[in-house]
Amino acid sequence: MTKTNVMRLLEAAGISYRTAEYEYDESNLSGLHAAEQVGMAPEQVFKTLVTRGDKNGINVFCIPVDMELDLKKAAKTVGVKSIAMI
Repeated sequence: MTKTNVMRLLEAAGISYRTAEYEYDESNLSGLHAAEQVGMAPEQVFKTLVTRGDKNGINVFCIPVDMELDLKKAAKTVGVKSIAMI
């Protein structure tokens, strides 16, 4: 596995981590499938979702793979009226 910038930052900060690889399935790219393949509970595996706000530009949300982003609540969190997935 090639070391990523995130791995370098974690190491520089003295934060331990572990990596996991798995064979992915083009017909099932869900986070739940990924969690299952690496033997982790879905609430311990996160997905990154990117949205665009009506007035504030780009927003990034990291949520557990077994959850869905509520766009109304997310918009309220970042102080705008509405957001949409990019």
